[in-house]
Parts: sequence; C-alpha cells; structure tokens
Amino acid sequence: AQDVDVKEVTLEMEDEIVPVELSLYKPREVEDVLSELKDSDKLFEIFIDNEDKTRVLYKRDDGRYGLY
Repeated sequence: AQDVDVKEVTLEMEDEIVPVELSLYKPREVEDVLSELKDSDKLFEIFIDNEDKTRVLYKRDDGRYGLY
C-alpha cells in the first residue's frame, strides 16, 4: 500500500470543477431576477431566460443594472 498525504490530496481537490446540469433550473423572467437582485447584496445573477439563453444581470457602479 502507498502512503497518501491527506492534506495534499484535499488541497488538490479544492480546485476541481464540478459541472452542473443547467436543465435542472427553470427559465426565469428578467423582471423577476431584477427584483430579487435589488433586494439582495449580490452583485450579479446568472440565469436561464425563457428563450433558453444563459443571461447575466449585474449591478453597475452608477446604480443602474446591466444585462448580458
């Protein structure tokens, strides 16, 4: 049996990217996401719109909101 450094293995696993199935998420209206973003401390929200497009709604420095 080979000795394993648990600390080293744990550190290596921290950077592992785990894919997420986006089909688990329901499409959302931009207006609903905007309302939630206004009421939160988040700077942005990533979501799927009703056209199955991945969108990013974000707070701008000027107090307005941007949408990608």
